[in-house]
Amino acid sequence: MSDLMANYNDRKRSIPELARMIQPGMHAYIHSNAGIPTDLLSAFSEYALHEEGAHLTDLTFTHLLTLGELPYLRADLKERVRHNSLFA
Repeated sequence: MSDLMANYNDRKRSIPELARMIQPGMHAYIHSNAGIPTDLLSAFSEYALHEEGAHLTDLTFTHLLTLGELPYLRADLKERVRHNSLFA
């Protein structure tokens, strides 16, 4: 196996693992249009609503133009996640 593939395999994470890597106070840019990581955003929202993710506060998600559902905009996450749209 090449060093590149070994490095890739060492860094590869599942979607729920990635969602758990989000920390309080983080800012994240969400890619636009069809590039939206919908599975990751859904996993994050589920994690944040679970008691294990109750510590997640002061988060900001910025995007230009998104298509589809944005689960982090749920009313029960309103006090913990700020939505910053660059396209108004």
